[in-house]
Amino acid sequence: MIDPVRLQAFKPVNCLRERLVGLLGRSTLPVGQGIWLTPCKAVHTIGMRFPIDIVFVARNGTVLRIDQSVPPGRIRICWRAGSIIEMSAGWAREMGLRCGVRIGLRAPIQGGCK
Repeated sequence: MIDPVRLQAFKPVNCLRERLVGLLGRSTLPVGQGIWLTPCKAVHTIGMRFPIDIVFVARNGTVLRIDQSVPPGRIRICWRAGSIIEMSAGWAREMGLRCGVRIGLRAPIQGGCK
């Protein structure tokens, strides 16, 4: 299992307003940071200014697929995913993430924006 402490830098995003903004408008994404979209099966990098790693996660926390260094202007879908983690490019490999690994986070409770 991946160390949950290293995953704490990923902000849970589960309300519509936050999901619409996502990582748009940022000029960079610091190494080791990202957002965790739940529920989610598809994301895009249209309008983004930098590549990202996209990690598709099953509802039970198992990593299903990792798309590394996805450049701006792309769409990625995984119909089996329950959530998606978007992180700085190269960080999935740095963390040792790979398909079949269970991550140490549970999906955040669904709720509205604060």
